Amino acid sequence: MKSIMSGLPVHSGDKFSWSQYAGSAEYSDFNEVTFGNRVYYDAADYGFWVKSHKTGNYVLFIFEKKVYAEIDDDEREFVCDLYKSSCGDYTIRMYND
Repeated sequence: MKSIMSGLPVHSGDKFSWSQYAGSAEYSDFNEVTFGNRVYYDAADYGFWVKSHKTGNYVLFIFEKKVYAEIDDDEREFVCDLYKSSCGDYTIRMYND
């Protein structure tokens, strides 16, 4: 198991809209850009913690990919960043509003 770096941002679960195992929010809902911190000492992955507002449990979310919408053959528009939980059960989409 990789060593997780200390100092990762922690966000409350109630900052996200949840539908079963999928959360979403807009970047503008957060006061500062706190989604780009390195997760592991020996890798370039980045992410953040989410603390459940119901149970108090922490889940680590790691950047997976950028999602784009196709506008036409030569153009696409950035829609959101997709983060996956380290356990693989949850996803969060952070929308660029």
